[in-house]
Amino acid sequence: ICHENVLRIEKYAFSNCPRLKGLIMRGIIEHVEEHAFISCKSLEYVECDNLESIGERAFSSCKSLTSIHLPSARIVEKGAFVGCDAINKAKFGTKLESVGHDAFRRCPSLEQITIPLKNDLFPSNSTFQGCHNLSRVALVEQGVLNETVNALLRDEWKNDMHTVIDSIKRNLPNALPGN
Repeated sequence: ICHENVLRIEKYAFSNCPRLKGLIMRGIIEHVEEHAFISCKSLEYVECDNLESIGERAFSSCKSLTSIHLPSARIVEKGAFVGCDAINKAKFGTKLESVGHDAFRRCPSLEQITIPLKNDLFPSNSTFQGCHNLSRVALVEQGVLNETVNALLRDEWKNDMHTVIDSIKRNLPNALPGN
């Protein structure tokens, strides 16, 4: 558990820590720099309430990492979670602006990701390469999106938009990662 006054986790700060099991960052941590937690083989979960950006390969090869909850992350840089074999759930908030190339590449257990509905969030098709079990994309902006839809004046537009939103939320059993 990080102290509230920690603003950043520097390069290689916890790389290859074999016994680090969990990471809870409260307070105002702005940035986890590149390679900060690379190859932490026992790291199972990451929770960061106020984290703004995750550096290149910051959590790559964390073989036991099963879930991440990063509600305030804005930027996930290139390869941030590449090779996290056990990760099955990733949850981001409405502030997410970009997810870099290969961010979740070779995460074969990834089944679900929660993201905002935004254009150009993923700059490349390689973001989820090798994520063969990715079958559900949940939209985090339900409240905001639904408020916008409900503000529409015509009832048939509202109904059409709710139908589209519901179809986006469904499981994507036949979708190929990266397509």
